[in-house]
Amino acid sequence: MDNERRLQILENLSHETNEAWTREWREELTPEELDFVAREDDRYCDGVQALCTAILIRERVRQRFQPQEIEELTTIYDHCRLRLRDGRMFLARLDKGGGLTLDEIGEAC
Repeated sequence: MDNERRLQILENLSHETNEAWTREWREELTPEELDFVAREDDRYCDGVQALCTAILIRERVRQRFQPQEIEELTTIYDHCRLRLRDGRMFLARLDKGGGLTLDEIGEAC
């Protein structure tokens, strides 16, 4: 598959909706193109999951700390870096049960 075709497929992917007619172009893909689309679909799902996870983390951080305690809250893919006004820094993430986990990190991060 050449770069022009790859770009065309990416354009088609960006215009898909829940309407079946926006996905009809998939019916004429070659096996190589189907693999490419499957990888792009997986990347999209991973990105949406990371976004949702980061939103949940930010909400849980805001429930745990008062706004005046937070110096910085930065989203990094599917986790957040939290810097408190007292100087402590944490990697904020969700545990397997969906709870907030704070791993203290040093200044180099």
